[in-house]
Amino acid sequence: MSFNWLGVFRVGSYTVFRRFIMNELRSAETRIQTIEAELDRIGEISLMWGGSSTTAAGDTFPGEQRIGFSCSPGTAISNLVQAYIAQGGNPFDISMFLWPGSDWDDDGDGKLIMSSSQPYGGLCYPLSRTETDYRDAGFGDIDSGGALNLKKNPKTRLERGETINWEESERTASQIRWARGWANQAIRDKRNNLEWRIVKLMDLREQLVQEIQMISVAAAGFVSGFDVQDHHPTQFTVASVINLFDGIFYARDETGWVEGWPDQPQVKSETLAAGVYDWLMHDFVHEKWTAL
Repeated sequence: MSFNWLGVFRVGSYTVFRRFIMNELRSAETRIQTIEAELDRIGEISLMWGGSSTTAAGDTFPGEQRIGFSCSPGTAISNLVQAYIAQGGNPFDISMFLWPGSDWDDDGDGKLIMSSSQPYGGLCYPLSRTETDYRDAGFGDIDSGGALNLKKNPKTRLERGETINWEESERTASQIRWARGWANQAIRDKRNNLEWRIVKLMDLREQLVQEIQMISVAAAGFVSGFDVQDHHPTQFTVASVINLFDGIFYARDETGWVEGWPDQPQVKSETLAAGVYDWLMHDFVHEKWTAL
């Protein structure tokens, strides 16, 4: 398979990859335009949260109380949500639709404080065993290891403590099976299938937004219209990575320009720093101009 290497490779593999990836930068702007059009078609869901609280460090987060729901009108996600509501569904039941991201502000004394529009900064994660029951202000004795950091976790809200008697709970489980079993198809059609499609569309939206960010970083400082931003690590742009490996594989003249590319590499064991780049290989004769 093409370009299935990472850390250990030879000069021929690099030169073929270099040519391919530099040509791909030509389509960076077009790709982003296509993705943005798809994002407009998909739309977006936003939840509004109440019950804000402030930590000891001054950081502010809303609670888990959902007080509002909105989605982009006339989009694919809006049509699905309308169908869900028409079937009797409550949009608050679909998902929390958390989105990672927080804003940082100066508190006036030179200290940075974090402010988020979503619970826990939009992050849902498993707790470690050092984190204890939220009901006891962090001094509880319930082992929450592996549980999610949400208040809906049964392990931290059962009155009898952390142990769930699964044998006893089978009494209610069997009764619910009788109440639900005959309506499984309706549950799938009117709830689960629509919920699944809505969540998958929002997942796709998140992936597309991340793809725009990756393209923007890759093309920054090299492709017209893509500027290096403060939050973009310049060493991760394609131009920076290519410049780095050009200097490893090829000699440079007094002005810094690469000499001998692509058929005169200087990759020999004596020209590479031992223990630093000694895993980068030169080509055998029969390997030249191939990437495999």
